[in-house]
Amino acid sequence: MGWLKEARSSACKIVTRVEGANLEGAGSVSLNPLPKPISFFPSSLPDEWLASRVTRFHRLRHNSTVRNTYMELFGDKPASLTHCVPPYVAKLAVRLPGGTAANLDSLLQENTLYPLFQQFYDSYFTSEEDVHTSVSGLQRTFIRIAVRNGATHVCAKCLGTDFDECGTPYIHRSHQIPGITICWRHMCELIDCCPFCRCPIEKHNSLFSVPWSACICGHRIQTAISLNEFDSSHPLSRISAFAKDLLCGQIVPTSREALAETYKQRFSELGFGKGTKLDRTAILVGLEEFYGKDSLATLDTAYRHGKTRDWVTMCKSSAIQFVPLGRHLLTAYFLFRTPQRFIMRLEEMQRDISRNKYGAEKKPRRVMAIKPSVNTNITDTKIGIILDEISNSIRTTPSCTLDDLWKSHRASMRYLVKLAPTEFAKLHKLLSRECSCNNMTSQQLSTHDIDHSYADALRQTALSLYASNEKPCKVTRTRIINATTFPNKKWPDRHRLPESFALLNEYQESSWHFYARRFLWSLLQLGRYPKSVTEMVDMSGVWHHHVLDLLEYFKDIRLDSLPKNTFVLMILSRHRVSRQWMGPHPEIVDPGRGRYRIRKPKGDILRRKKYSPATAHS
Repeated sequence: MGWLKEARSSACKIVTRVEGANLEGAGSVSLNPLPKPISFFPSSLPDEWLASRVTRFHRLRHNSTVRNTYMELFGDKPASLTHCVPPYVAKLAVRLPGGTAANLDSLLQENTLYPLFQQFYDSYFTSEEDVHTSVSGLQRTFIRIAVRNGATHVCAKCLGTDFDECGTPYIHRSHQIPGITICWRHMCELIDCCPFCRCPIEKHNSLFSVPWSACICGHRIQTAISLNEFDSSHPLSRISAFAKDLLCGQIVPTSREALAETYKQRFSELGFGKGTKLDRTAILVGLEEFYGKDSLATLDTAYRHGKTRDWVTMCKSSAIQFVPLGRHLLTAYFLFRTPQRFIMRLEEMQRDISRNKYGAEKKPRRVMAIKPSVNTNITDTKIGIILDEISNSIRTTPSCTLDDLWKSHRASMRYLVKLAPTEFAKLHKLLSRECSCNNMTSQQLSTHDIDHSYADALRQTALSLYASNEKPCKVTRTRIINATTFPNKKWPDRHRLPESFALLNEYQESSWHFYARRFLWSLLQLGRYPKSVTEMVDMSGVWHHHVLDLLEYFKDIRLDSLPKNTFVLMILSRHRVSRQWMGPHPEIVDPGRGRYRIRKPKGDILRRKKYSPATAHS
């Protein structure tokens, strides 16, 4: 089955497709005309986000529903337009007057973050390619390196300035760059929700209503005055201006090798070299001193979660394509300070590589495609049901805030704000009443008490697992959490629940500690030493060589002299076996199960003694 190809001529063509046609006239012929072009689409405002431009079309067109607007512009059902490369941008390019390839290039360059990806990821499309194939490939490429958090950011001051200068407020694309949280123009913090009721600005698979109209609570975001302002010398303010200038500036086609070598050369010039290589530890320390740890955690998600083991990989051409966009921006600004200097060094490096005999100039990489009603008649009973549902969620969710309620009960919260504002105001009192500590800022509860309670529950569960008289199971962090009874339990975060996180690491046992518990449990069940090693292996499930080591280590145990109700942990405590025990011979690494070939180690080899029941204590 064929697919439409965009013709270069401006005349509309109709592509005919014959399915199972019969020359004698027994077949069926179907016509697939080109999509109907649209005669009106608002011109792009400076630095406007594509979703903002489509929303202005919806309001100027006075369509009754969002679905009608989507069908008119894209011929498809509503979907999100806030991705780095929106999925429907190719369908919009086909319907706009003029050439499809030119329309697509204009939309990507003026209304999306695509220019930044061109600069850092060597991703382009040519006019000869099918536009749908190009966009599909770009979406697959950017899904790893620019994962959005589902929030659209705006600057309250920019909305007022844009209304005075352009006659209408709109959403800027430079405010949507990953990691950027400061407005480059007014040096104030960007917001992603209503500052009065905390309702998110972005709607799932829909268009925006804010800032063109008031929020459902009746307030306008433009009137918000309690915004955090930053000095122009703050690292977050400077990098936001750098990212905006780079987004709106001239893009220079460069290869991955040129970008990686430019980073590497500049790091060496600044003294981060270590012979012919780079000192990655020094680079990370230098970035922390320049930006500050708090600002660096804001800019980079991996750093915020402590994942810095392979963090400095932007100097390898093989790994630079997987470096997140925010990390590219903070590295480029740290090294060059201005977009002009950065672009100039890239051009010089690209020329040097093209002149090198083994580094011929690389053509732009072609991205391969991978085929791929709210009811307002709410009664008091309905409001009561909604309040009960939200109240239960507040009581069972640790550190519950209004942001959490908007994420989990968006429709119910909209109902309350719009149709029962007095009931919505009671939610604030309920949040305050359920809070068990007084350290609450910006309606965010402290997690100290929850962390302490959760840690106590985990400790009791771990102790009960160790004290069980049944056949021992290995006590891992996952097993402790699954066996714990606690409301809304989840994996404890290192920063949010530090006590619970540390307790899990403390009470999990090593493999050798687990082998020892299994061995001693089997020994107590038998009431004697085994007649053979095989008997102990079958009963305990411990590997043959491990049983030999444990028999040698616990050979001084006299089963006839042990009290009647002796526990395994008592024997382990007498032999000073801790939960992190590494075995009788920690210097020996056993190869594990299997019959694969193993190279013999050099030096002394551990020679285990043969087990004889006659020599064992009975």
